[in-house]
Amino acid sequence: MAIDTRDRLRTLVEQLPEDDLDAAYEALCRLAERSADEIPLSFGDWLIATGRVDCVPPAAGTPRPHKIERLKIPGKPVSQTILEERR
Repeated sequence: MAIDTRDRLRTLVEQLPEDDLDAAYEALCRLAERSADEIPLSFGDWLIATGRVDCVPPAAGTPRPHKIERLKIPGKPVSQTILEERR
């Protein structure tokens, strides 16, 4: 919070009549509790919560959850064929 805003809040509190101090204190406590309960969303969670995307893809470098199945081609491996043709 900007220093200027804190100074203005202090000035307002100092100017409050004694009867209003309890109400101001309770209001600030409610505000502090509400802020503590609100956990900031990550950007990906915010995108999902606002309906902009259905899911967020995993970050680069994270392992894939499924195994990739290799194609099986009959015959010699391509690398072996290349070596034979170069001879």
